[in-house]
Amino acid sequence: PERLWEGIEVEEIERILARYGVADVTMTGKQATAVDKLRLGWLRYSGIGQIWERGMKTAGMLYVERNFPNETQAWRRRTTRELAGSPDFLNRAQVAPLIESQFLFYGPAKEGLRAHATAIKRDPAGYATKLFMSVMLAKAIAVGYQRGLFSAAAEAAAAAAGEEDDPEEAAALEKLRDKEQQMRHIPWYDLAAYHCFPIGWYDEDEDRVVYVRIPVDEAQRAAGGMLFEGLQDAADNGDLLDTLSGMVGYGSSQIPSAAPGPRLMSDFAS
Repeated sequence: PERLWEGIEVEEIERILARYGVADVTMTGKQATAVDKLRLGWLRYSGIGQIWERGMKTAGMLYVERNFPNETQAWRRRTTRELAGSPDFLNRAQVAPLIESQFLFYGPAKEGLRAHATAIKRDPAGYATKLFMSVMLAKAIAVGYQRGLFSAAAEAAAAAAGEEDDPEEAAALEKLRDKEQQMRHIPWYDLAAYHCFPIGWYDEDEDRVVYVRIPVDEAQRAAGGMLFEGLQDAADNGDLLDTLSGMVGYGSSQIPSAAPGPRLMSDFAS
């Protein structure tokens, strides 16, 4: 069949398809509408995500086959599926559509927690170390920036070294204070749920900041958010009960919430 199209221009092919009522599947060219271009952009965007995810799975499979040659093929497949790349959230029960119609993101959250449980069981020390380095330490640094701890420490160090009048030290300290001020104007939710890095002021008079927001997976987001909430509460009032209550409250808010459809029906019925 490919020979039928040899030597024919793309525009002619599109004209022939249009004559027989066949849609232009390429969504490109002069005839493409704004909707076609939007669809094509979305397909390319989702395709990049699929390529990235498949790449992670392929790299994981090669790593497992190279380092665990004596394990069974079933074990290698399960390990790759669970621990390489994203969680295996396509592993769903028959009642999953019913559950997910009531609770948003139930499947990904369930499989993400299962992957974390598997990682903890296999290497508790390694998991704890990586969690501390990638999540807990980052949240502690974010709170330190918000509270001005780094500028206070730098000022104390300069005073102890007798360099408080040094112009270079003063300029560096001023830049550090400016970054801390930018951190204070990043939304609280973003600081709790993501790793945020301020780039600069968008409108300093309106306290608007340009910043980078790096996401983490659900379990790390919940753990990091609880620590962020606890450190903020401890710095504000120092009451242990209030701090624990705030941490538990934030953690419970990360449970998959009710889908908007059933919630709207319930509100309408009441």
